[in-house]
Amino acid sequence: RSRRIAKVETGGEEQILPSFKRLQGTNLSRDMVRNNAQVHGLAKTLRNNVIGDYGKLRFNATSDWFQKAQRYFNSVWAKHADFIDGSTFRETLQLVVTTLAFDGDAVVIFDDGCITGSDFGSGKLLFFESDQIVSLDKAGWEEFVASGHEGWTQDSGILRDQYGRKAGVVVSKTRGAESVPKKDALVLTCDPEDPDKAPWRHIVRKWRLRQLRGIPDSFSTLQTVIDGYEMMGFELQSAKAQAAHYAAI
Repeated sequence: RSRRIAKVETGGEEQILPSFKRLQGTNLSRDMVRNNAQVHGLAKTLRNNVIGDYGKLRFNATSDWFQKAQRYFNSVWAKHADFIDGSTFRETLQLVVTTLAFDGDAVVIFDDGCITGSDFGSGKLLFFESDQIVSLDKAGWEEFVASGHEGWTQDSGILRDQYGRKAGVVVSKTRGAESVPKKDALVLTCDPEDPDKAPWRHIVRKWRLRQLRGIPDSFSTLQTVIDGYEMMGFELQSAKAQAAHYAAI
């Protein structure tokens, strides 16, 4: 292989690692967890050591209202926190930790009625993984901009307002797509001045100041993994060739 030559960077992480390359890297990263015993053990240790038996709410206040809220959270809500399969709050926290390490980011929505449409919603958490964060296709984006979002831009599924501030994210049930039609997307927006009012969060760990999407730590090991696969392929070919040679003798 040729020696690595330094280049001048002219874009952010979203241009250096565009959507298609990110999807490929995510596949290799997950493949490590599935098929590499050491990485699988590391992911398990990460879940158990960082979260452990936590995921419970504890108030320092001792009033009756706080005690009732604490009992409800720990005894009722936390037992079935996930919207899709009713996983516990502890398990979802564990998976968020490994998601940041091996996927880079995710989106979580608190259903206050924005999903089910009821007055108060289910009160559960709906997660979208890294490969479900997508951009709108050309027609969908033009429709979105025309609906009162002039000057907005999108980049790898992240929406920016006319000032360049992070103001939304696009998610979809579809996996492995760089862009989807608006009918297949859920466009989540927020007020950049007060994002805490939005019932969703983009869970991301940045390493650059103006980074939009998360880059998982596992990506730095992918070249080693690819080299390992190639070495195993060469060893198998060599073993087959030797076996054929001795069989001929």
